[in-house]
Amino acid sequence: MILARRYLKIFCNFIILIIVFSCDRFFRDQDFYLVKSGNGYTVFDTKNREYSRIDIFREDFKSSIVCCDEIDCFRVLYIPEDGFYNFTLIDGNDSLVTYKKYIEATDSNYFEITFLDVKQGDCTIIKGMDGKITVVDGGYGSYSSGLGNWAGSGEKILVNYLIENNYNSIYNLIITHDDMDHKGGILDVLNDDRFVVGNFYDGSVSDLLEGDFLDIGNSEKSIVLNPPSNFPNFGSNNGSIVLGIDYLDFSLLLTGDIENEGEEWLLDMDYVDDIDLLKLAHHGSKYSSSESFLSISLPESVIISSGKGNPYNHPHPNVIKRLNGKNIFRTDTDGTIKVLTDGYNYQTIFMR
Repeated sequence: MILARRYLKIFCNFIILIIVFSCDRFFRDQDFYLVKSGNGYTVFDTKNREYSRIDIFREDFKSSIVCCDEIDCFRVLYIPEDGFYNFTLIDGNDSLVTYKKYIEATDSNYFEITFLDVKQGDCTIIKGMDGKITVVDGGYGSYSSGLGNWAGSGEKILVNYLIENNYNSIYNLIITHDDMDHKGGILDVLNDDRFVVGNFYDGSVSDLLEGDFLDIGNSEKSIVLNPPSNFPNFGSNNGSIVLGIDYLDFSLLLTGDIENEGEEWLLDMDYVDDIDLLKLAHHGSKYSSSESFLSISLPESVIISSGKGNPYNHPHPNVIKRLNGKNIFRTDTDGTIKVLTDGYNYQTIFMR
């Protein structure tokens, strides 16, 4: 009996060793490395697989990283806290392989763009490396009526977000055009004495025109690509203020509500080419994001800002088809989307 117990104990210890060894190999798989570098981690995949992004997730955190330089080297920029995270290599719409890794928390001192979930509307908050805050559009505001759950979304969401993040000093406040789903929340900010606004552009007059440079920070460059000075209808969809933003190798295009006519103007002027991140025009309307515009602008990833269950069918199914193979991030399904970039990689963080 004693001998049997001894053999049973030896057998159990052997099984435990196998489990520990297997787990150790799983967590420290030799095909996939994370090496601390600067404020983040550099990714090494020894099998040299072709993938377009890496998704990082666990129960309380969802994020994606994309490389935007020619070296094709992926870096993890932000992790909220120490712990185990799943890393999935993504090629197009296909998941190639998932690893589980322990990784320590990182800083988040990067160029930052937040696409705020203001339901059926647009709102983009830009934080430059020097701390300058630029707000482009603000969703519906308290001045909107007859909009059900969307009424006042800009006031409730934008104002609260700015206060919670101590963004009381706003360097640039911009309305791209005259629609309430863009300007409503901006009006609420203007009428709130808790905010100090440096520069205000209302989009209905010629205060930001093609060729103008907009100061959004000491390290970043932003140029106005639309509307031209001779545009006949400021404040309309195709008269939307369009901003091209560059930070090192990272490029972003904010398109307001321009439609096919406005997109053709940008193409005719050779203003768009090989963009890393595109804020899709007009919430993904079927009247925007044409085949020709997408084939020339070549966005690696797109942001779609629209409200869940909206009556306009935004984003339109045909537009989604035209985006095949691109990284698609949506406020109606992903919530608020924060983008961090070091100028060579960018990481999206979903904040639903």
